[in-house]
Amino acid sequence: MDIYDQHPDFKYHVNAIGSEGESVVVVDNFLEDADALVESAETLNDWPIRSPFYPGVRAPGEAKYRHTIKQILGPVIYDVFGRQKEPEVEQCAFSLVTTPPDQLVPFQRMPH
Repeated sequence: MDIYDQHPDFKYHVNAIGSEGESVVVVDNFLEDADALVESAETLNDWPIRSPFYPGVRAPGEAKYRHTIKQILGPVIYDVFGRQKEPEVEQCAFSLVTTPPDQLVPFQRMPH
């Protein structure tokens, strides 16, 4: 089994939110072995991506993970949003929050 294999019970549902009824896709059971992905992140020694906007550090996700995201979620995006072009994975990173909650700036505390 590969850590990027799709979970056999993968499913998604769509919620309509806001006054416009905008679609939000909620995914359950994305990867068969999500714990292995966490363990992979735990072995990283270098977290080179830093930003004044993110309250911690990030490391790039593997190219194979980007491919898996596109492969599994591409059909969902086509189905829900009617997008005909192949979706792009603009950002794929392991992220670790290192800033204590009392030191977050207001925009980092807002739901998003």
